[in-house]
Amino acid sequence: MLVGEDYNYGRDVHKGEIKERLQLPYEKYELEECSIFSQGLNSYNNNVRKIRQKSQGSIFLKGKIKIETIAADTTAKSNKDTKSKAKSSTTSKRSKAKSSKNRKLEEYPFKIFDEKFLDFFDTIPPLKCRVYILRCLNLSAQTNHVDTAHLLAGLEGKCSANAYPEILVGSGENNEETKEAVKLVSDSERSIPQDLNPKFFRMFELDASLPQDWKLEIRIWNKEFIKDSLIGSVDVDIEDRLWGQQELQQRLTLQIYKKHYEAKKLKLKYNFEKNEKKDLYEKKLSEINSYIELIDKDFKVPVEYAALMNPDKKTSQGIIEMFIEPFPLEVGKNHLFLIL
Repeated sequence: MLVGEDYNYGRDVHKGEIKERLQLPYEKYELEECSIFSQGLNSYNNNVRKIRQKSQGSIFLKGKIKIETIAADTTAKSNKDTKSKAKSSTTSKRSKAKSSKNRKLEEYPFKIFDEKFLDFFDTIPPLKCRVYILRCLNLSAQTNHVDTAHLLAGLEGKCSANAYPEILVGSGENNEETKEAVKLVSDSERSIPQDLNPKFFRMFELDASLPQDWKLEIRIWNKEFIKDSLIGSVDVDIEDRLWGQQELQQRLTLQIYKKHYEAKKLKLKYNFEKNEKKDLYEKKLSEINSYIELIDKDFKVPVEYAALMNPDKKTSQGIIEMFIEPFPLEVGKNHLFLIL
């Protein structure tokens, strides 16, 4: 993969598939459709293959399966308790070797089956998605450009492209009346002429609501005189980025605990007597806020490289250099964006 000259963006750079580095808290199951009853089991693989060829993309079910065993007698329960204590002892020894910060963060684990986490997934707040398009590299040539003067001089045209980005999330339809949510951004008025390695260095901000707006698509178009043509595009699963990048997952986890303790503290709002629980909640909230500030200060979403694909072509049509910041709306308002 040729990536041209390197820039110092002040953050990590991943030149491989970033989705392989994600640590998802759930499993992804690809859904398949097959009419096995009408054609028999032997045709299953062929049917699946045909359906995938017709569809524009695979459909996934995201979820986590929890299996609990109930002890048949007190002896089994006793053995389980013994193992639990041994495990707790081992965990305690390991945790002592870790830093104080990590030990404290372990007090706020991600628990997908916990009631407060399930409540959050039921009402996930709107997101702000900031997409930083840095460069495109080695774009597939789109036109044979040559001006009149060079043509008369007998010079041959040179291959080039007039590239510009377009980004859409979810339905990709903006509400022109309310202007409340931005689902589509096109930068067609600022195309970069005659360049197969265009440098954009631009930031775009869109609105998303999970789970329906999980898909963000970045398209690179070629500006033409009559009708623009698609060079290539790349799809990004926002939900995977939000929960799969360790620091973002950690921040959201802290937000969930913060909301939980704020609700508990609110119940004691009119209790003016000294209350140990109230003091504990205030201590927890102070601690959580300090960790959130540390994450906001230190964490930077890494730069990534992705292949631009065209449904009418079999090979990559170039490489896009970018990074994407998905934040809950309340976080995005307070989080300064990078000015390119």
